[in-house]
Amino acid sequence: MPEQITPEMLKKLFECYGEVSNVYQPMDLKTRKFRNFAFVRFPDKRCAVNAWKDLDDVNLGVGRNITIAPGARTSKKSLYPSTVSHIYIGA
Repeated sequence: MPEQITPEMLKKLFECYGEVSNVYQPMDLKTRKFRNFAFVRFPDKRCAVNAWKDLDDVNLGVGRNITIAPGARTSKKSLYPSTVSHIYIGA
């Protein structure tokens, strides 16, 4: 994910798909810049699935496409779209 993207920008983008309960984008402690990945959590799983379908491999206008996948805490058993409530965003 491009370093120009902030948690606030991600929240605004993903709120187009429904309520966002949390955006977590870790910061590099040495450079004080956001790292190139984030997690977005939705209370409604359908919103996460719709965002995943629509925004995966989309260019946000800052040079690179974003990649969306089920969040790391999602087990292999729950990779079916109807069970995804949080998504990983990276480059």
